[in-house]
Amino acid sequence: LCDEARDPARKPDVHVVSAGESLASIARAYKVTASDLRDWNGLPESAPLEPGLHLRVAGKAAP
Repeated sequence: LCDEARDPARKPDVHVVSAGESLASIARAYKVTASDLRDWNGLPESAPLEPGLHLRVAGKAAP
């Protein structure tokens, strides 16, 4: 079974960026830092987030 089937509260390890989202808002949702997201995804400090970009995330999304 996949992790979601074993634990329905578990969130996926990838977040797809939507229009208007920022690295900071995504980081808050997953209870990580924007710096963590940059490191995990190889993003430079000034990299813009394009809608549809797949970001590796960790942790659980806030309810």
